[in-house]
Formats: sequence, C-alpha cells, structure tokens
Amino acid sequence: MVPRNARTRAASGGGKRWGLLAGAALCTVMSHAPQALAQTATPDAAPNAVNEIVVTGFRASLRSSIEQKRTSTEIADVITAEDIGKFPDLNLAESLQRVPGVQIDRDGGEGRTITVRGLSADFVRVRLNGLEALATTGGRDGRANRNRSFDFNVFASELFSNVKVSKSQSAETDEGSLGATVDLTTGHPLDKQGFQFVVGGKLAYNDLSKATGPRVTGLVSNTWMDGKLGVLLSGAYSRRELFEEGMSAGGWRVPLLGGGTPTDNTCFTSATASPTAAQSPALRNFDCVSGPITLANGTVVTGAEAAAAVDNAAHPRIPRYGRLSYDRERTGLTGSVQFKPFAGTKITWDSLYALLKEVRQEEYLEVIGFAREGNLNGLRDSEVVSGTIDGSGTLVKGVFNDVDIRSEQRRDHLATEFMQSSLVLEQDVTDRLRAKVVYGYSRSKQDNPLQETLSLDRYNVDGYSYDYTNMRAPKFNYGFDVSDPNNWTYSSSNTFGDQSLIRVRPNKAINEFESLKADLTFDATDWLTLKVGASQKLFSFRGWEARRPNDILSPTTTAGLAAAGIGIDKYSTAVTGLTISGAPNAWVVPSIDALKDIIDFGCNCTNAWGDFRVSIDNVRSANIGAKEKSNGAYVQGDWDLSFGGVAVRGNAGVRYVETTAISNGFTSIKLTADPAVVTQVTAVHKYKDTLPAVNLTVEPFENVLVRAAYAKTLARPSLPALPPSGSIDFSKSPADYNTGNPFLEPIRSTNYDLALEWYPWKEAQFSFAVFRKDMASYIQRLTVSSTLDELGLDPTAFGATNATLVNANTFINTNGGKLTGFEINLQTPFTILPGVLKNFGGILNYSKIKSEFEYVVSPATATNAVAANLAGWYRCADPRYVSQYCVKDTLFGQSPSSLAATLYYSQGPFEGRVSATYRESYLSGVDGGANTTGVFGKEDSLNWDMSATWSVSDRLSLSIEGVNLTDQYDERYTTSKHLLNNYEHTGREIVAGFRFKY
Repeated sequence: MVPRNARTRAASGGGKRWGLLAGAALCTVMSHAPQALAQTATPDAAPNAVNEIVVTGFRASLRSSIEQKRTSTEIADVITAEDIGKFPDLNLAESLQRVPGVQIDRDGGEGRTITVRGLSADFVRVRLNGLEALATTGGRDGRANRNRSFDFNVFASELFSNVKVSKSQSAETDEGSLGATVDLTTGHPLDKQGFQFVVGGKLAYNDLSKATGPRVTGLVSNTWMDGKLGVLLSGAYSRRELFEEGMSAGGWRVPLLGGGTPTDNTCFTSATASPTAAQSPALRNFDCVSGPITLANGTVVTGAEAAAAVDNAAHPRIPRYGRLSYDRERTGLTGSVQFKPFAGTKITWDSLYALLKEVRQEEYLEVIGFAREGNLNGLRDSEVVSGTIDGSGTLVKGVFNDVDIRSEQRRDHLATEFMQSSLVLEQDVTDRLRAKVVYGYSRSKQDNPLQETLSLDRYNVDGYSYDYTNMRAPKFNYGFDVSDPNNWTYSSSNTFGDQSLIRVRPNKAINEFESLKADLTFDATDWLTLKVGASQKLFSFRGWEARRPNDILSPTTTAGLAAAGIGIDKYSTAVTGLTISGAPNAWVVPSIDALKDIIDFGCNCTNAWGDFRVSIDNVRSANIGAKEKSNGAYVQGDWDLSFGGVAVRGNAGVRYVETTAISNGFTSIKLTADPAVVTQVTAVHKYKDTLPAVNLTVEPFENVLVRAAYAKTLARPSLPALPPSGSIDFSKSPADYNTGNPFLEPIRSTNYDLALEWYPWKEAQFSFAVFRKDMASYIQRLTVSSTLDELGLDPTAFGATNATLVNANTFINTNGGKLTGFEINLQTPFTILPGVLKNFGGILNYSKIKSEFEYVVSPATATNAVAANLAGWYRCADPRYVSQYCVKDTLFGQSPSSLAATLYYSQGPFEGRVSATYRESYLSGVDGGANTTGVFGKEDSLNWDMSATWSVSDRLSLSIEGVNLTDQYDERYTTSKHLLNNYEHTGREIVAGFRFKY
C-alpha cells in the first residue's frame, strides 16, 4: 500500500492507442466524414501533437470541466464559463441542459427547472457558493412555484464561473437531495491575480414578437498587497419581449367518470333561462344528444345510444385559442472580497443579488360551458347536435348548441427578488489541521402584487363546433362574429350562464435560509484525511394572498355603466395577428386598462362604482407559514493511496440530522349549520435520520476510473403542503376536511451508482454510468379517512375523540417505487482527422431511465364501462384508499430517454458550435378528482441552438447566437392517450453581440 501522492505515474502507450481507435470511431459518427479515416496519422504522433496545442475559449472550458470531473471524489459533472464571467446561454437552466443526465423544463420560452437522472426539481438541491438556497418565480395558472424546486431563470448565466452537478452523496454534504446537488459558484478575485475588466453587449431579436431586447454584462476585479487582498464585482442586465401563442384544451373530461348515470336525454328547449337543477342532468356537461354520433368503427348511433356513447367519451373542458405576451427584465449583481491577513488564513465575503421582473398578459377566446363539472346552480348544459368518437374513446369532433363562449384577459405583474450574503473563514490551525466556518443568509421574495382577470361572455350560442382530428391543429368555429363588440356582454347575473369575471388576487411567497456550518479537517496520515463537522439550517416559508369577496361586478355597478352609456366598446380591444392556421383574424378582448380608467377597480377601496377591497379574510386558507430547523453533524474519512500500483481513493462517512417542522395556517370550522368559525392552527413535527454515504474510485489503468457509490438520502416535503390550513365541515357525517398535512414524512431513498470513465487524451472523456434509486415513499394529495389528531387538530375542541374519523383531502405519503437507468457521455476533439476536420470536436450525452410508481387517480365510483375504457386502471390495494382507482406510471418529471449533442469548431480566431437537446415525453402530474382523465404530461421536444465567436483581437470578440432555431412547440397532454392540452410556441431568437476585456 503506497500513498497516492508518493506514487510516480508512468505513461501507457497501449492505452493511448486504444483511445485513438475509439476516438476515430466517434469522429466517424459525429463528423460524418468516413473518408477521412483513410488518411490516419501515426498513432503515437497524434497525442504529442495534441499536447502542444494551446486552447482557449470553449475548448479551454471543456478541458477545465473534464479535469474537475476527473478529480472529484463524487460522481459529478462540471461546466465552466468559457472565460471569466461568460456563459453563453439565456439563463443557467439553458447551460445545465448539456450536462449528462440533466433535462430542463421550459416555461414562457426559457428553461426554468431541471431534472437530474429522472428526479424532478423537487428532489434536486441547489447551493450558491456552498450554501443551500431557493429561488422561486410566478407563472401561469398552476405553474407558480410554491415548492422546493429551484427556478434557474431568475439568474443571468454570466454571473457564475462554475457549475458542478454532484450525482452521488458524501456525508460532508448537507442532506436534502435525492437526485443531485447543484453547486453554483460566482467569481472570486484571488482566482486570477491582477486587474481584470470585461464588458459585453448583445441585442436579441425574436421572430414571433418582432421585438429586440438588450443584454449587457460587465466584470471588474483587482488584487493588491501581493495577492493577499482582492475585490470582484460583476453585473448583468437583459430585457426580453416575446409572445407565446397557440391552442389549449383546458384538460379533458369523461362525464360519467365521477359516478353519474345516463339520463333520459331530454333536451331543455327554453331560450330565455337556464334549466333548474331538476331539469338539467347532473354530472354531465351536455344536456342532450339530439343528432347522430359516428363511432370509431363507422357505426352511426342516435337517441339514448348516442347519449350513452357521449357520456363515456372524453371531451375538451375549455377548448381555446390564446396569446400571451411577456415583458421580462433580468438584473443580477455579484460582489466578492477575499483577504489573507496572515499565513494560512483566508476570509471570503460573497454577495449575490438578482431581480427578475415580468409583466405577463394572457388573452383567450374559449368555451367555458364544457368545463362545468355537472350541473352547477342550474346552469345550462350544451346540446350535442352531432359528433365523432375515435378509437381511443374521445369525442374528437362535434357540433353544439347552447354553448357559452368567453373572451378573457389576465394581467400579472411579477417580481422575484433574490439576495444572498455569506462569510467564510478558512484557517490552517497546524500543518495537519484545518478549520472552516461558514455563515450565510438568503432570501427569495416572489411577489405578484397585481393579478387581475376580466372577461366578456356570449351565452347560448348555436352552431359552435370543434375538430380535434388533428390534435396539433384543432379547428374552432364560434358561430358568430367574435370581432364585433356588440356580440359580447358583461353579466353580473348567472341567469343565462356563468357570471363574467372581474378578479383581483395579489399574492406573494417568501423563502428564507439561514445557515451556519463548521468543519475540521485533519490529515491523519499521508493517505488518510479525517473530517468532522456540524451545521444548523433554518428554512422558513410564508405564503400570502388577498381577494375580493367575489369575482364579479355588482349588479349596481353594471347598471351604472349602462346608465352612463358605457358599452363593451368602451372597455374592449382586439387581438390580431395570430399565426395559427384557421384562427380568427381578430377577436374582441376586454381591456383591463380601459375598465380601470372608468371605475378604478384596482384601487383596493370603496368608490362611487362599488366595493373593490381585497382582504386575506376572503382566502384565509392561502395564508400559510412554515419553519424547518435542521441540526446536523457528520464524520468522514477520505483516502488517496495505491495497492500494487492501482490508485484507490474515496470517502466514507455518516451524517446524522434532526429536523423540526413547525407549520401554521387558518382553518375554517363549521360545527353545525351555523356560520363557520376561522381559527389559526399550529402543528409541530420532529424526525431524525442517519444517512451513511460511501464513494470509491479505483484507477486500474492509467486514465481509466471505476467509480462506485452508495448513500441513504432524503428529500423533505414541500413546505406549502405542511400547514393545517383549509376548511372542515362537521355538519356532514363524516366531516369533510380539506387541509395540508403537518406530519408528512420526507421521501427517503437508497441510492446506488456505478461508473466507468476513460480519459484517453486532453479534452476527451468517455464515460458510462448506471444508477438505481429505491424510494421508500412518495407524496400525493388524496382523500383519506383519518382521525383529527393525525391531522394536527385537538379532537376535544370539537366534542370529538381520537377515534372520530373525517374524510380528509390532504397530502399523504404513498407507496414508493424504483428508478433505474444509465447514461453515456462521449467527448473529444477530432485532432486525429486530417485537414480542416481536425479543428472540429464533438460531445454526445445520452440517458435512459425506467421507473414505476403507483398513483391514485380517481374515486372508484366510476361505472365498469368507464373503468374498462381507461386501460391500466385498477382498484388500489392499499387499505388507506381501497375505494379508489390506481394506475402505475413513470415518476413525475422523468423522461425515459434524453440526448444532448454538440458539434464544435475551434481554430484561430473563430469558434462555433451547434447543439441539439432532445427530451422524451414525461408525466408531470396526476389529477385525483372526479370526472377527469387522470394523468397529464409534456410531449417530446427537440431544441436546436448555435453560437459562433470571432476574436477580432486579444481584447475584442464578436458573437452571434441562435436560440430555439426550429421554433419547438411546447406541447402538453392529458391522459396516457396523449390528448392535446397545450400546443404553443414562442418563436426563434437571434442574438448578436460583442465582448471586450482588458
């Protein structure tokens, strides 16, 4: 046994020759130049030639990344900036998509969150300069981040110099991740001595919005006192305007899935009012089927048979056209001061600030009557005049009477403000003993101070039709001129249908981290290092929302508008210029700004037009808070030695952590038929975990590494899922309780990793890794039978006992599952090829993942016919929800396969590359409610990007980039049948700029 640092490494010519053969094979595939292999160089000459090349820019960053991956103890991948303060992508998520095993999810035309090895953003923990942090952003309905996933689109990529994705765990790394730990590092002044100054400017043009936006970056750094003191400042600013347009279905629905029964199919014929509850069929969206229905086999049925077929067929809930506009500003600043006052002492202060501001406006032309989950308040259901049902049991085509059409405008002012400061003291106590103390604080405030929605309506339209025969190009015919304001109305009455909206819902979410860590490192021998440390983290979450008492204008206000001669034309505008084939040339949309000018409904006051106050009293359940305190400690041993000339390094250790979660919220309690009483409820939950971790790296041959890793890990539940906030109704037996679950356990997993890595020459790596994650549980929102004390309530406060059961719609720990997969990474310059081809290089990453988890999808009250129509559904075996249907599917966010490929060129002053990233379709959620079609997800996507740089001089370079070159559509689906839910695009983007450094 010999200490690794005392061993002399010998060259291995045989290994290099094998590397040349593998490299030649890779070049053949990636350069499409098989004829070049006929002119191979002398095998031993090529490596020497490579060693003499001085690389800069992109190739230099690849070389640095490979070296960091190679020397890492954990299984990891690294990307570095091409030069100080330079990443070339729109944001950090876009940069991360080229890491093996990393997939990104786009929202609003940009990468937002990441998935690592099949585990979604909720299971990926992010650290900024070594400290855990969380940044969240708002989004469209259902897409605002209120959980633990990190939104990378908050940050400009230029603020960071290094990103490391650790896929295995060490005991010294704080717990909290099942998938990976992503370390983001900003620049430090002592990393590069002397004065540094970099400034860059770009202009981006989007071919759909026809808008041009600026992007400015800068960095200045200097050192003094013979390199003992350094200061660095950097900043980035960008503005981007874009459109997102397309079609959506608002989900798909099977009327009888909720347990309804076919009706007598009698049409309601009154044109002056909606039917009563007795007259309109319950649990259906359609009043009757008056005409023929064509089945998949070509059979045409009518009457009761046609009604039964429609009752069991899926149909779109809210078929619509839509356009969204985004005006997005991103500002980022970093600061770093480093000081070495004494030998062996280094003090580092880092600070990061980011501000993402966005004004988003949404405009839709939609059908709302199909979304009624059965008869609501006697509102009219639609008449099916004719239709076609395809082989999947979907009403893909139909003509309808008595349809309610809506035009809607929504506007959000969004801002995410993030800041973090940290102080690090590193001290050499002795020649063998080192200490490190880190304190840091971060705060992310996602504010939505203005969220307003306004709608206009057209009731009881005859002759409406939709055609989803081509899911990517559905056609809608509205049966009237949608561009004429006289054909629309604003109604505060539900006499003919749903009341028109005037919705005001400001909200915010604040996440805070405070961390203190202390570590001691002792070099016990030349080959063994012992580590011990302790940490304390305090994580807090606060959610706030306010609303008006109702979401309509009062009848007095609407009457006042009419008396003043203020018609729809005074507070409406038109959407024009859609590129969607078959869409109307224009349609009337309500104008939030115009109506505000008239009645000032955003004043949060009572004025001459009515009461427009907003208050948390109207939505108490959305005002929640939670704190999570974790105290941890670890011991770990690191070794680096050799046995008989074979290098062996790694670490082994164990982390112990105690977690206390305190959550609070408002619960509305209704004891009898009397009005409900609102009370604040607080719950405390404690749990402990012991988490061993081992990483082993063996180098049996020079430049060949075999890695193995084992760890027990955990991911804590989302904090908004914990607070006991909601409503409980004791006037029913058993009582209904909608709430969070303060006693959720974390999701625990046992992870196994094995990897083979080969580094045949500089800038080259070939690696293969397999992994498995055994997850003991998962978390899903379900309705279960539970006692009050299990839900954090005192039974005696309600005259109940511990045995009193309630039907609780809450989050629970469901059964877990297994995730297995492999990933391949091939990367090399094509230096063995002749002529100009030797200036090319390639990177290819491929991942294949398989998983199976059980999800609860619907109450088991559906008819056998409907259950048979939904292939794969079965009665759940778990006694907690035995009266439910279950389905087995892949893990949320996990694509079965993904691929990232880059072909680059580098020679002299010119560099260029083209990249493609492919992600297979994946599941994004399960709807456990009645009348729905279960699961929903996102379809395959393939994105092409390019960039090229010309170095005019050592100081000045010019660049051009292309983003989303093929204008990839964002396509989301509902059910395993992949019924279209959203099909939208944001256009291509061309970015041109310069960069100057001194």
